[in-house]
Amino acid sequence: MKRLFVLAVVATLFAPLNVACAEDVAPAAGMPAPAAPAVTAEQLPTAAQAPGHDAAKPAITSDGGKYQYEEGMPPAEATAVMKPEPADELGKPGITADHKPYIAIVIDDMGVDQKRSARAMDKLPPEVTLSFLPYSPRISEQTQKAYNLGHEIMVHMPMEAERRGIDPGPNALTTDLSIEEVKARTLKNLDAFKFYVGVNNHMGSKFTQDRTRLGTVMDELAPRHLFFLDSLTAPESVAESVARDHGLPTTHRDVFIDHFENAPLVAQFLNRIEYVGRTGGSVVAIGHPKDVTLDALEKWLPTLKAKGFELVPLSKVIDLRQRMPAPASHEKPARPQVAAATVKLTPQERKLEADAATKAVADKAAHHAPATKKAADAAPAKELTPEEKAAEAVTAAAAAKTAEDAKKAADKAVRAEEIRNYKYNN
Repeated sequence: MKRLFVLAVVATLFAPLNVACAEDVAPAAGMPAPAAPAVTAEQLPTAAQAPGHDAAKPAITSDGGKYQYEEGMPPAEATAVMKPEPADELGKPGITADHKPYIAIVIDDMGVDQKRSARAMDKLPPEVTLSFLPYSPRISEQTQKAYNLGHEIMVHMPMEAERRGIDPGPNALTTDLSIEEVKARTLKNLDAFKFYVGVNNHMGSKFTQDRTRLGTVMDELAPRHLFFLDSLTAPESVAESVARDHGLPTTHRDVFIDHFENAPLVAQFLNRIEYVGRTGGSVVAIGHPKDVTLDALEKWLPTLKAKGFELVPLSKVIDLRQRMPAPASHEKPARPQVAAATVKLTPQERKLEADAATKAVADKAAHHAPATKKAADAAPAKELTPEEKAAEAVTAAAAAKTAEDAKKAADKAVRAEEIRNYKYNN
């Protein structure tokens, strides 16, 4: 009895330590993380909580935490597409004038998590396109298997993300590389395996805004007669436009299936796929080799034929869209927008808009800088009086303080919004 009492006391004393340790230790390699809690419609993430916000972004550790998955969709898009589709549209036959609506499913990030990649190859229909990371282990063996099973194969080209701390992986294309190094890394990634017919960006929310370096990439894809899919991880991406300018067949992603690793939300995005396909005639959706995604797709894909859809490889959707007239600007068509008067922006969204406006002004100034400098060099130098120098210094100091105060106010508003969202969802 005394021994049992002592053991009970020891267990009580060390229980908090055990809990703390359990929270700090990552899942063992190869073991899936605990499933995310169910999310109801009333708990849909706001723009401040969703993509790009570490505190709210679900942990994606399908491979035991060894690898970071995609960045996901841009924040404003994540919020917009979370809204349920119109009830009267769901379940209608998907028939257009000349063909059934095409649905193309692309599974990105293939190869690193070999167990779930194998499941995607074996369990999903051959019409599902598979995009492999070039640095995956046993990449030649895995892609050979996918090819033998009839899947269309792509290179998932690692590219630089906007958010710091996100690692796209070895030989990633980044905006600080020279043109020669961008070309060398592109070729190395393309030489990693065979059988591919196209390329799409892995992450890349920053790199896909760099028109010059994207041009270098497209110069290597064009002679190989490859197509390019813009995963559209940034609303400012120009990847589709650059690909089109270089003569590549191209299109963009319409829906992310599993931005939130949660079964109810994955189901909602599958509804979104049907809605976009039915209203637009075709839809390109991207998912990943995660259990929650594969579980949903294995049940949902067999239902598409009865609903009037046709599941096709990505190349067939690109071929369909290539036959449609491109926008005059060569940019992707704008998504339908809600009237501005009805939109209430969060502080986070207001800050993003302000940052974008500031960047546009800076870009414009940089564009005109050479001409301004040339004019300044041609003009005779003017010697300022001590009073004028003092006035300029005061003006510069005031401008710097105003900018700093504005930034502090914006950051304070964002923090307040995050606190309110946390209290609401907890």
